[in-house]
Amino acid sequence: VDTAYTAINDVKDQVDLIKSKLVTARGASQEDQQKIATEINAIQAQIKSSVTNANFAGSNLLQNDGLAASDLKIVASYNRTGATVTIDTIDVKAADTQVLDVAGTGGIVGGLLATAFFDPSSAAVADTAIDTALGSVETAHGK
Repeated sequence: VDTAYTAINDVKDQVDLIKSKLVTARGASQEDQQKIATEINAIQAQIKSSVTNANFAGSNLLQNDGLAASDLKIVASYNRTGATVTIDTIDVKAADTQVLDVAGTGGIVGGLLATAFFDPSSAAVADTAIDTALGSVETAHGK
């Protein structure tokens, strides 16, 4: 759980950074927009890496197929009464924790990673695309 928590916080920070870059790109020169687009591509790769590498003991709470077979039971308590030992677990549904699917295109951030936010070759087109991209980032961010 700590591994997933650390990764999801990193993803949140990276999404915030994309938003900041998009705000900076709005109205910037084409040259600056090209640099920002390259930086955003690197941030997208970092998000994917954070989610993909959030493995612990062969399980990844953040990147999974979302199917019941991928659900996880986490030991919550160990109980002993005399010679009898029992374990209580917390059931975690893969579909509830999926940030990215196994194909890397679905889940909460899948669309965000597949997006080329804007084409800096045309400033007018880029600004319109940036406005649209900001909406997409806000949706992915949950705001």
